[in-house]
Amino acid sequence: MHKQVKIATQQLPISELGGWIAAMREREFTLEAVQDIFCQHAVRPETLEKYLFYSKGNYTRNLIFKKRCIRSA
Repeated sequence: MHKQVKIATQQLPISELGGWIAAMREREFTLEAVQDIFCQHAVRPETLEKYLFYSKGNYTRNLIFKKRCIRSA
């Protein structure tokens, strides 16, 4: 049986969504947990603009967020 996915209706800045991810403890930081955040909350497109750049002739990857896990006690 598949999990029912809700369509995001609330748009939030990428920094706020990143903050939620940053606050996760290591044991909570799973692919499913991160996917749930982004399925439930859409990203405001204008908050991604500073990450959207391209280089003609070169492959680029634009890092938005790097998770540093908080160790669980």
